Amino acid sequence: MNDGPDSFDDLAEAYAGSAGELPFRRDIEIPSLLTALGDLTGRRVLDLGCGPGLHSRLLARAGARVTGTDASPGMIAWARRQEAREPLGITYEVADAGATEPPGRDFDTVLAVYVLPYADTPDALLAMCRTARTALSRRGGTLLAATLNPDYATTPGYYRRYGFDLTAHRPHDPGRTPVPDPRDGDTIALRTWMAGRHFDVTARYWSAATHEHALRTAGFTDITWQRPTAGPGADHTALAGYLTTPHALLLTARATPTPG
Repeated sequence: MNDGPDSFDDLAEAYAGSAGELPFRRDIEIPSLLTALGDLTGRRVLDLGCGPGLHSRLLARAGARVTGTDASPGMIAWARRQEAREPLGITYEVADAGATEPPGRDFDTVLAVYVLPYADTPDALLAMCRTARTALSRRGGTLLAATLNPDYATTPGYYRRYGFDLTAHRPHDPGRTPVPDPRDGDTIALRTWMAGRHFDVTARYWSAATHEHALRTAGFTDITWQRPTAGPGADHTALAGYLTTPHALLLTARATPTPG
């Protein structure tokens, strides 16, 4: 099949099932996120850009008190149906990561999985970072983002064996000619294959320096980049190429405490 929907509302079911169908998600991405987050017992976590609630449910099962937000009503509707079917105490709200106030200002942690690449301008990237900072307690807190690796592999088809592919092109190129040297603001086309179908979404490329400038401007310090690692039971041989050059890195930043 070649359905190729490009609406996040239409992607909810596919994204929700992707952890089981894409080994890099199950064996690398999710274990790496949970390891980086540490003990979640009793912590208040905002899952910013939560999609259909895949990570929200993982966090809740690990003991966190979770609120998930997403700009897509379809994604939130899917997440709420899962919560109704298996209640974990998660609250879901429709909210744009960079255009609306967060649902509270006393979270301990903000998780943002593949959210920052959807900022279409540096100002939009800064707005997302400010939303994350506003959501954190005045005592400080931590943002953990999974974001596009600024040095991802641009070799055509490099990630195809892992169930997806990435192609960069200049944003105003009507022919969408692939480029091997993505620059800030370039369009990143992501195609994912699952269950005999393909799904297309587009994002933007942002350099490490641009990410860090936005975070510092928003009030974050102690910015670190971390490569994902394979979890227990992973097939290291099959995932070796991905681990060598992962398409995403973990970006951690701490919120500067504010007086009052």
